[in-house]
Amino acid sequence: TFTDVFVAVNGEAADPISLDQAIYEGALPSMLRTLDPHSAFFDPDRFVQLQEMQRGESKGFGTIVSIVPGRVIVLQTIDGAPAAKAGLAAGDEILAINNIPLGRLEPEQLIQLLSAARQQTAVLDVRKPGNVRLFRLTLTPALVDSPSVDRTFLIAPSIGYLRVTSVEEPTGKLLKEAVEKLGGENLKGLIIDLREARRG
Repeated sequence: TFTDVFVAVNGEAADPISLDQAIYEGALPSMLRTLDPHSAFFDPDRFVQLQEMQRGESKGFGTIVSIVPGRVIVLQTIDGAPAAKAGLAAGDEILAINNIPLGRLEPEQLIQLLSAARQQTAVLDVRKPGNVRLFRLTLTPALVDSPSVDRTFLIAPSIGYLRVTSVEEPTGKLLKEAVEKLGGENLKGLIIDLREARRG
């Protein structure tokens, strides 16, 4: 169906249509909107960026964030990393980066902006839970160790998800802490994603 529609549009359009633009910037983002808010598509360049972010040591601010359309919520900060030193904490919402508002950006655009911001000093406008006042934080990236449990959230009421990227000495402790944050004994189900796990 998609191919038939594209052929028809390409044949009848007044101007030439870019295949990459039609697929990567049009069709795929539109299809993703029908899925859960944590689904995202990575073109080859963005997939390379994602792989770099998943290495054991990377340059950045030391945060794990939840990305949904127009919103970036901090899930975790690494002790001693630039984000933690600047006062960023779990539950904080990042509203703007270098004066660029995040409210109207798609997840793919947010990921691209976050990846670029990790390479140099960035100014973040942040709202903390229960506080209407905005905080402006300046963060300078540094080499930080990525936690082996790097993504945790509820995919449905009382159903938790967490991803393990490596099996290292602190992984067991991180798993326990992540489960407790998600609800502990009140959870009815838990998905442990080991697809990217490697032995540290």
